[in-house]
Amino acid sequence: MVNNAGFEARPVKQPAKQALICQEGFILPWVIMVILLGAFIAVPVIELAGNAFRGHSRLEDQVRSFYAADAIVHAIISDLDRGALSHPLPFRSSSPGPWPRSSL
Repeated sequence: MVNNAGFEARPVKQPAKQALICQEGFILPWVIMVILLGAFIAVPVIELAGNAFRGHSRLEDQVRSFYAADAIVHAIISDLDRGALSHPLPFRSSSPGPWPRSSL
């Protein structure tokens, strides 16, 4: 479009605030889509993190049990090296006190 002076007329750019006001129905669907996408991403990530945490804690418990059993085996071996009896002491049914083993 050309005006009287021979210059081409360009449309005046609207400020950002007025551009958003003119597009009133655009913001709500956009926000709903962002919320739904966030939910579809966040829920599986949270579930995956929870499963990883439970698996890691189960593995930690198994490792602790292994180390406890290893410590017991090493304690028994060191006791035997120092001259402890290789068989447990016999039980007495009529022993007084809280300990059921006989004291030698």
